[in-house]
Amino acid sequence: MSTLSFDLVEQILCRLPVKSLLQFQCVCKSWKSLISDDPKFIKKHLQMSLSCPVQSHHHLIFKSSTGKVVEYLDSSISSIFNTVSKSIITPMKLRYPSILKDLSFEFVGSCHGIICASIPHYVLFWNPSIQKLKISPNLDASIYKTMYGFGYDRCNDSYKVVAIFCYDNGKTKVNVHTMGTNCWRKIQEFPFGSVPVGESGKFVNGTVNWLASGNENGIRLISSSSIVSLDLGNECYRMILQPDYGDVSVFSLSLGELRGCLCIFAYGKSSVNVWIMKEYGNNESWNKLLTIPFIEDFVGLLYTFTKVVYIYEDEQVLLVSRAKDTLKSKLVVYDSKRDTFKFPEIENISNRMVPTIYVESLITTCS
Repeated sequence: MSTLSFDLVEQILCRLPVKSLLQFQCVCKSWKSLISDDPKFIKKHLQMSLSCPVQSHHHLIFKSSTGKVVEYLDSSISSIFNTVSKSIITPMKLRYPSILKDLSFEFVGSCHGIICASIPHYVLFWNPSIQKLKISPNLDASIYKTMYGFGYDRCNDSYKVVAIFCYDNGKTKVNVHTMGTNCWRKIQEFPFGSVPVGESGKFVNGTVNWLASGNENGIRLISSSSIVSLDLGNECYRMILQPDYGDVSVFSLSLGELRGCLCIFAYGKSSVNVWIMKEYGNNESWNKLLTIPFIEDFVGLLYTFTKVVYIYEDEQVLLVSRAKDTLKSKLVVYDSKRDTFKFPEIENISNRMVPTIYVESLITTCS
């Protein structure tokens, strides 16, 4: 290695997994400084991880709880897709800060390797790859319901979490916290006379997006549901139109993010249509990507509420499906080319699992 230029060493190191880099900090002072303190190297490593064709830097993290015992388990995306039939995947147990033992801890989302989560009165930022944690200032959560969103503000090179307080009368209050600061800031309330519904906002192209419904005298009008987008740079809202579903009956909707694009899941009687916005903000770019039939497992249990969480090589799709009329969930790999299903078994995972995807990174939550 002594014969290699430092530039070449840097090119090699930025392609390695975080676990190896943490070990290699002990090689010499220059490597330690590069890996832990050089912002250009840290961002370059992130870009390599995001674009890696093998996708070995992408992981699923699960929260598993038995009684009051909480564990966080990690499995690489590639192991999920590449496991052979009837094999059991053994995830890795993660070390985690004691505050994450709180049973009310809920994932908000992940961005650049940082997992954002909420507990009463606080929001947490956790990078499991380097075991760094940051806690937000106190958040007044003495309201009816709080919806969140998390993402990267590329204009200001910062990470932001949005908290939307939804009151019984249909009014909202919106606060924003920039990671690394010591305050929450109030911004314009949720627009268009609507309130966010469903899950946390989805981060796409510098924006956070929520499915929203209109309100009339505090009553939600689901028929008027729309997509509301907040630009994290200028903190302004816009409305995004849904795709034209044609003559297909749509009973419910949810938002997602696939391959860096906004997507919407439209649930029908026996299948879910996955629509993807190829060019963010261009309503004409909505395209139906997949139609996934509801599935029945080997014991005859029908799984109806399917959500796509990842698209792998050769158009293999990772689904999280929930059994009809129960809270039982299952990971499913759907081969869209062959129209076949595979049910990977993961050791020590509860039936109510809600996995979150994150990418390995050296981004510190303390910046």
